[in-house]
Formats: sequence, structure tokens, C-alpha cells
Amino acid sequence: MLNLKISNNKAFIELNDYVLQVKNKISATAAATYIIHNDRIVNEWYSGVHDNSKPSRLVDEESQFNVASVRKTFLGFAISLALLEGKVRSIDDLVVDYLNELDREALRHITIRHLLTHTHGLSDLHNRLFLQGTDWKYNNIGVNLLIEIIRKL
Repeated sequence: MLNLKISNNKAFIELNDYVLQVKNKISATAAATYIIHNDRIVNEWYSGVHDNSKPSRLVDEESQFNVASVRKTFLGFAISLALLEGKVRSIDDLVVDYLNELDREALRHITIRHLLTHTHGLSDLHNRLFLQGTDWKYNNIGVNLLIEIIRKL
């Protein structure tokens, strides 16, 4: 599907192309970028359709999507920014180096990377499902700990 609307701002062509490539790579039906800077839309780009059905509507400025766990994307960005600014030395730093008021024994050996990748093994702050780094299990305890790290920084 061709782009429905292309920003006039040439600065975002590379971004829009990248998002289109990812859309195609993961076989998504749609993609969009929408960037506001200083209360002004500086990039608005849409590609694709709402779903795989034949009469599916094209994605446009009226489209609405459930973005579900978008806060994880923002958290990943916040950790990246903290790395860039030197507030976090490495994603392989121990969580207890940043949240030293929590149970050090329960969080022993768990890194920021484990939280980011859901490989921390925690079921809550005091119980483990598995040893960190040996398995994967989605739950919000890791996300909540990342929020606390960012809040503290």
C-alpha cells in the first residue's frame, strides 16, 4: 500500500522510510508517524489499511488504534536517554544500584537489561518464578521497577 499522506518536511523522509520498512518486515497492515514540535505538526505520514479484510479502510488522520503497552516504548526511550546523559552507566547495571531502598536479596543479580527484556524472573518484589536471564515471562513488576528507576533519576 502506498503512503496516503506524506509530510512536506524532508527531514523526516528517512524516518518514514524506516517505519515503512519495519511495517513491511513484520507484515503489519498499517504504520504511521505523527510528530508535533512546538505545538505544530512537523511530520504526518500514513501507510496501509486497518486490517486484512478486502474492503478495509485506508489508514489516515481519522484512524484510531489501540496501542496497548505503549508505556514500555516510552520507558525504553527514557532508559536510552538516561544512558546518553550518563545517569545510567549500562543496562547491565544492577537494579539495586539505583533502587537501594528495596530488598537487595530479592533483586540480587537482576539488571536493567533483565527488566527491559522481561527476563528478570520476578513474580513480585519478594518471589521468583525463575533465575534471572534463564527464561522469559511478561509481567508488570519489571515495568514498575523501570518506572521507579526513571522516577528516581
